[in-house]
Amino acid sequence: EDEEYQCYIQNKTTMSEEPTPVVQPAQEEAPIMEDQTLEEPTPPKAVDNMKRAIFKMSSNTSKAWSTSVQNMQKGMDTAASKLRGTQKEADLIADTEDGALEMLKQMVESEKPRKQQRPQKWNFATVPLECFHKTLDDVFMSFVRWAKIDSDDDDTTIQINVTRAFERLTAYATWMDNTGRDMIDPPLTTKSIQEAWKAWNMKVSYDKAGHLVWWFDMSDFDEKQVKAMPTEDSLRLFVWFAHFVMLDPQAQQSGCVFVENLGKIQLWNGLTLVPPNLARKIDRLTVGTMPVKMKQIYVCESPQWATVLMKMMKPFLSPTVKDRIVFMENPKLLEEILGTDCIPAGFVGTEGKLEKDIVWAAMSME
Repeated sequence: EDEEYQCYIQNKTTMSEEPTPVVQPAQEEAPIMEDQTLEEPTPPKAVDNMKRAIFKMSSNTSKAWSTSVQNMQKGMDTAASKLRGTQKEADLIADTEDGALEMLKQMVESEKPRKQQRPQKWNFATVPLECFHKTLDDVFMSFVRWAKIDSDDDDTTIQINVTRAFERLTAYATWMDNTGRDMIDPPLTTKSIQEAWKAWNMKVSYDKAGHLVWWFDMSDFDEKQVKAMPTEDSLRLFVWFAHFVMLDPQAQQSGCVFVENLGKIQLWNGLTLVPPNLARKIDRLTVGTMPVKMKQIYVCESPQWATVLMKMMKPFLSPTVKDRIVFMENPKLLEEILGTDCIPAGFVGTEGKLEKDIVWAAMSME
């Protein structure tokens, strides 16, 4: 980058040292008055620094865009492959949940003696088991149920791809281990995330089909408090919530639905709501790591910039993912799709009846 810039400056300097003579018609010079002063030219060093900054900014922007597109393409390809449930001949298949659980535990035990990066991840020391009164077997079972192979409604047989369950469990163990002491010092508890939960003001319910529904209304949360909150507090909240969902029996069996009201949020506010460092960590946690099946995503009050952004991303999305994302021009249709009993009271364009969600009940028992 510096070599390119120095070459650029050298060429400009060479050109300035040997200018091409230009004949101008004779003009009468205006006299300089006594109280008139000549403006000082901009110092060469300042000009050089300014040019260097512009050059660097342009170069970094180009590289960042290129890297983002490449990462997005890679991520979409990986996600699409996993969503299609690609099964290899060597994959281990079980026909019962208990059988799959035992196979998964054996695979974990066989990995512990091997030389590998971060072998301590298999201790699962940072997983908040006590917070949810669960055991490691409960965690493993969530991966077993996630790895069930979809079948026709008439087919009563069960097939579970244990190899896929282990691959995702490995990604989960690695991510949780990378959190260091953020989840254990202090210990992650329901009480420790209550203030963050109130600031984000998310809601959780079950729809009439049994799906766990995650509600997020960007027109009804404390934006000022969220932005002032330490990044670690928000990360702890999302880790707690991810485990709340993955350990929920109905979410394991029926999957999840995400409903978001963008509230016509402005572009800059939307892009700066979540700090980049936090956004990256949440993405790594939610994409290809957690054993959660997202069945549908409904987006309400979408601003024009979000619609345009979605159109730009569509070529990179698999048909399955594209079908799962629905922009709701009329949010009232959610009443028919999900049921009024599960819609939070006051949610945009609906007559929701839900006053206290299931997370509120969990916090009340803490």
